[in-house]
Amino acid sequence: RRGASILTLRIDHPDIEEFITVKRDESRLNNANLSVLVTNDFMDALKSNDEWELKFDGKTYKILEASYLWDLICKSAWACGEPGLIFIDEYNKKSNSWYFDEIIGCNPCGEIGGGKWNVCNLGHLNLTSYISKGKFDYARFTLDVRRAVRFLDNVIDITSYFLKENEIAQLSQRRIGLSTMGLADALIMLKIRYGSNESLKFIEKVYGILAREAYISSINLAEEKGAFPKFDFDKYFLENKDSFAYKMYHEWLPSECKEKATKTGIRNVTLLTQAPTGSTSLLAGVSSGIEPNFSFEYERKDNLGKHLIKHPLWEAWLKENPDEDVPNYFVTAKDISVDEHLKVQATIQKYLDSSISKTINAPSNHSVEEVKKAYLKAYELGCKGITYYRDGSRSEQVLNEVKERKEELRKDKRGYIQPALKEAKGIRKQLITGCGKMWVMIFTDLDGNIIETFVNTGSKGGCTIFTQATSRLISLGLRGGIALEDVIDQLESAGVCPAYQHAKGKGVKVSPGGSCPQAIAKLLQKVQKQLKEGDIKVPEHFTSKEEGDGRLVCPECKEKLNKSEGCLVCSNCGYSKCN
Repeated sequence: RRGASILTLRIDHPDIEEFITVKRDESRLNNANLSVLVTNDFMDALKSNDEWELKFDGKTYKILEASYLWDLICKSAWACGEPGLIFIDEYNKKSNSWYFDEIIGCNPCGEIGGGKWNVCNLGHLNLTSYISKGKFDYARFTLDVRRAVRFLDNVIDITSYFLKENEIAQLSQRRIGLSTMGLADALIMLKIRYGSNESLKFIEKVYGILAREAYISSINLAEEKGAFPKFDFDKYFLENKDSFAYKMYHEWLPSECKEKATKTGIRNVTLLTQAPTGSTSLLAGVSSGIEPNFSFEYERKDNLGKHLIKHPLWEAWLKENPDEDVPNYFVTAKDISVDEHLKVQATIQKYLDSSISKTINAPSNHSVEEVKKAYLKAYELGCKGITYYRDGSRSEQVLNEVKERKEELRKDKRGYIQPALKEAKGIRKQLITGCGKMWVMIFTDLDGNIIETFVNTGSKGGCTIFTQATSRLISLGLRGGIALEDVIDQLESAGVCPAYQHAKGKGVKVSPGGSCPQAIAKLLQKVQKQLKEGDIKVPEHFTSKEEGDGRLVCPECKEKLNKSEGCLVCSNCGYSKCN
C-alpha cells in the first residue's frame, strides 16, 4: 500500500494562502493529505464578518477578511478535494489530555490527535462479523470490545520504538484507538439504508456500547496493571466539563466502575477513534471504516496498477433476485446527501474521544456554496474535522466508479485500420517532462474525436525514438477503433520514470504524471474533456502559408519552416510535414 502522510497549517499562519491552494497544481504534493487547523476565533470572525490576522512569532504579517480565507478553502476543496479542516480548538476543548498535553496535530489520516511525539496504536472491529440471520450480536460485540482494549494496551509494551521520545510519550499516556470497519455493509446485511433515521438509531446503540465497554475495560486494566502515569482523577474525570472523560463518567459509566476509577484510575488516556481502514477492509472484504460504499463495482489504483472490485453483497443479491428492483438500502456514497454523511459522522463522534477519518463524497455537479454549507455544518454539529471530495475533481483518485460505456456498433471488421487523414484539425500542447520539453500535436476527425497524435521532444527532451514510437502506436490504436479511454488507461499504467521523480525533487514544475506516457495520457484526457465541453476549439484548417520571403509558416506554432533531409520541419516545435 501507499504510505500516508499529512501536512497541516494553522489558519493564522502567514503562508496559509499558498498552503490552501498548493494542491490545485497536481504536480505538487501528490502523496500527502492537507488540512487547515481552524480555530474557534476564526469561526467567530467568519460568522461576524470580521478581519483576520496572519501572524507568526508575535508579528502580524497580513490582515485579511475571514470570509476571503473561507472562500479560498472551499473553492480549493471543490477544485481538488483539499484542504480538509481540523477544528483544533474543539479537539483540545474535548480532549482527555487537556491538562498535560496540548493537541497540536494529528496522524496522517486525521483520526488521532496528539501532542509532540505522540504515536497512534489502532485496532478495528469488523461489524459485519457480528451479524447472523439479519440480527446483530450485541453480547459478542461487547466481549470483543473488552478483549480488543486489552490487546491494544499490550501492544504498547511490546513495541520497539524507533525514537526514545515516542516511547516516553506513549508510555506516559498509553493512547490507543479502537475503531470499526464494515459499517455500510453491516447496514446492508440488516436491510437498513445508510444515513436514514433507522441507521442513526443502530449507530447510537453500537457506538454507545463501544465507548462504554472500552472505558470499563480500561478501568479494569488499571486495577490490574495501574493507571497511565499522567492520570489525575479530578482533572481527568471532573474538572473539564467539555472533555469526553467527564461525559463518560457522569452519563455512561455504571456506578461500580465509577467507584473503581476513584481508587485505581484508568489505564489509557484515550481509547476510541474511527480510522479509514482502507487496506485493512480490503483484506477483510468489507466496506471501509464508517464510509458508505463508493460503488458496487469500482476500480482501485495502487502501486501494482488497477484492480476491478465487485461488491460481494451486491453480486449475491443480483444473482438471487435478477428480476426485482434494487432495494433502497443498496446506496453508494453519491446517493447519500451531504446532510446524511454529516449526521452519521456527528452521531459517531459523540461516542469517540479522538476523531474520525471520513470523507464527504459529493457528486461532480456540486457547487462551491454547497462545500461552504458542508464545512460550516460539520463545525456546528461538533465534528472535530471534515474532508470533502467532489467526484472527478482530481485526474487521479484511488477509487473510480466503473461507468457503463455505450456500445457503438462498428461496421469495420476487427483489425481494420483507418488510413491516416491527409488533412486534419488539431492543436499543439507543450509538456514539461523529466528530461525537458515535449510537444504533443493532437488531431481530431470531422466529428471532433481525437484520432491521431504526433509527439516530438525538444533538443533536451530525451527518449526521441521512444516518444515517436509511442505517438505512432497511439495513432494506430485510435485509427484501429480502440477507445481513447483504453489508450489512456494503458499509458497511465506505464509506471513512474526515475528522471521524472528526480526533476520533481529538484523543483522542476513538470507536467502532471509520473512519466512521459502518463503525462501524455493526462493531456489526452484533459483535451478530450475540453473538446466535449467546448472549452477549446481547433483551427478550421492547416494549410501552410508563405511569408514575404517565400518561406512557409509552420501550421502549429507559426514559426518559419526549414527544409531538412528532404522534408519541411519546424525547429521551434518539432512539426514535420513528412509525418
